[in-house]
Amino acid sequence: VIFSFSSLIEKGAPLYKIYYADVDRVEKLNDRLVRFYFKKGTKNKELPLILSQIAIFSKKDWEGKDFAKPSLTPPLGSGPYIIGKFQPNKFIELKRNPNYWAKNLPSRKGFFNFDTIRNDYYQDTTVTLQALFSGNIDLREEYIAKIWATGYDNDLVKQGKIIKAEIPNNRTAILQNFAFNLRKEKFQNKFVRQAIAQVFNFDWANEKLFYNQYSRIDSYFSNTDMAATGKPQGKELALLNQFKEQLSPEVFGNLPQAPSFKTIADNRKNLKEAVRFLKLGGYDFVDSDNQLAEKMATQYALDRLYKHIIFIGIDLKEPFEYSREAGYINTLQQHQLIPQIFRVSNHSHAAQDVIHEHFKEFKKDTCFVCASDRIAVGVVRQLQDEGARIPEDFGVIGFDGVFLDQVSNPKLTTIKQPIFEMGEMLAKMLLQKIAQSGSPQGEVMLKPKLIRRQSTR
Repeated sequence: VIFSFSSLIEKGAPLYKIYYADVDRVEKLNDRLVRFYFKKGTKNKELPLILSQIAIFSKKDWEGKDFAKPSLTPPLGSGPYIIGKFQPNKFIELKRNPNYWAKNLPSRKGFFNFDTIRNDYYQDTTVTLQALFSGNIDLREEYIAKIWATGYDNDLVKQGKIIKAEIPNNRTAILQNFAFNLRKEKFQNKFVRQAIAQVFNFDWANEKLFYNQYSRIDSYFSNTDMAATGKPQGKELALLNQFKEQLSPEVFGNLPQAPSFKTIADNRKNLKEAVRFLKLGGYDFVDSDNQLAEKMATQYALDRLYKHIIFIGIDLKEPFEYSREAGYINTLQQHQLIPQIFRVSNHSHAAQDVIHEHFKEFKKDTCFVCASDRIAVGVVRQLQDEGARIPEDFGVIGFDGVFLDQVSNPKLTTIKQPIFEMGEMLAKMLLQKIAQSGSPQGEVMLKPKLIRRQSTR
């Protein structure tokens, strides 16, 4: 073992010197035991597992040979196969070893059933596929989702001459992932990592790039009994409770769920959640003052002498929506009026459904303060379908002021978000942050503007 380790790091490929860099020294304890000492302060928790995988070479077999020089003489091994015929860069044949020392062990029974295994080498994946179709090779494992989905659509497969099969197994699921380099300061903030993970659109990538061939895994041990299920309980919970004060409360909750991007609403939800994580992580932000905006809209409706003010919000549990509702509620309370709120999905047809269902309940001199221009457009359309007069009997105020407010008929009175000012402020804060060596700039709330048009008096 000591000979193998020393030979690999001193004369083997440069990779091994890096791979085992955290090993300080190796010591022989007796004829059957060695001890590896790790360098003080090493944080490589995988090192014991890595060392267990080290290839063991016979010191006696290598006597008189130079470990650093390439050789075509097969080394002494202890596995179930020995090297037979071979041609460098072309093929190698493995012959079953009749004297394999472990062939009668229970753990080896049923394995190694082929007398000869030949591996042919190809430099191109496409060539190996054609080698399968031409009969030059018997078995090929497919690694590329696109080829698996599109590369086997031919008569050989359809006629059963080539068998395309997904073979179930009980092995731990193979992990493919993006990993954060925690040695970089920006990734040491857990909220930054959560924000990035929140906006990784796996659903799009799987459909557009990987032909829906992949499934997300929710454990390092997926497809095994070691994968976590449900909340911690029993002995696991008892062990965790010993360190409860040091652990995040999330450890004791439900299993974390990867974000879904099945719908447009999911996209917005995940982006908002990512923003929330970044705010928790202390990142700088520029936003419009949503609460002030709806205060302005509600007060304007009262000033136009509408007697009943109804808020139609977006059915989302998001900070911006809470702020808009708060602006509406606070203004009505100041005038000793009772709030009335409907919440719908952010679609014009959803707003139309609400107006149609409740139209007979709405009195004249009512103004609808809406959480978005999209909702406001739906309100206007349905009021017109019901034969209502806008703005004489009913008023409508939107929110955003980006595009829909101008194509509505009549054009919408709306709260216009200061988009260009927000961009200018972001640029200014970025320059200040650079000049101040990255010091925090905080959160800036910009005042929105009320645009008066034909949907209100």
